[in-house]
Amino acid sequence: MNNSRISTVRQYFDEYSDEYVDLRLNNLVALHRKKNAFFNLHAHYNSAAPLRVLDIGSGGGIWPDLFLEDYPLSQIVCLDISLGMLRRNRSRPRKYAAVGDGKQLPFPKSCFDLINLDSLMHHLVVDRGGYLGTILNIIEFLGSLKSVLRPRGKLIISEVYHESYIRDDMVNRLLFIVSTSTLPRLLTHPIRRFIRTQGIGICFLSRKQWFWVIARSGYRVEGWKELKWDIPFLRRLAGFKASGDIFFLLSPI
Repeated sequence: MNNSRISTVRQYFDEYSDEYVDLRLNNLVALHRKKNAFFNLHAHYNSAAPLRVLDIGSGGGIWPDLFLEDYPLSQIVCLDISLGMLRRNRSRPRKYAAVGDGKQLPFPKSCFDLINLDSLMHHLVVDRGGYLGTILNIIEFLGSLKSVLRPRGKLIISEVYHESYIRDDMVNRLLFIVSTSTLPRLLTHPIRRFIRTQGIGICFLSRKQWFWVIARSGYRVEGWKELKWDIPFLRRLAGFKASGDIFFLLSPI
């Protein structure tokens, strides 16, 4: 994202940090617990492992708190561009808050055992290049994280997927166009509020696309799991065939 988009996202989360955390708290806790159970199953770390962890887009710090319950000797850096969100990040030992951009990491090479990304990448919309350009931006972002991973380091990812009839990415492309369009605000505002575009647009991918992006970024999938959503009738009419949360545990190739 360029500086104007970063500023827009920062302003959004600074303004709505309380609403964003409080309204989603129970759902986020439940989702993070499922993801951490998935991680424990596939990562094979000892609970006494003193892992050094980076949580990019940490927000209110819900995931780090839950992770430290399983790995109490770990240290977690909670990175977010929004100071408002970080203020909701409860202070506790071995957890450190830092303001920063995930695409310009202020850390030396090979310093983390684990990097966590929660529903972050579908917001990495770029000004030029449209839907494909944004996917390439996601690939570039994922690839850049390898530099701060230690040997045998891992990524754990939680993302969202949507798929449509006829062509998997059709609905995703339409959502991208609407959420990034310059049409009058009256026409696009309801959709933007419904899917929480943070004022910059949204780029959802299908399951197939996520696997393609991961491979192009230079990672090996060590484990993955999906949590399918029930699709309401009106969404099916709008073209949604499948949606859900998806977890990945990745290692650099």
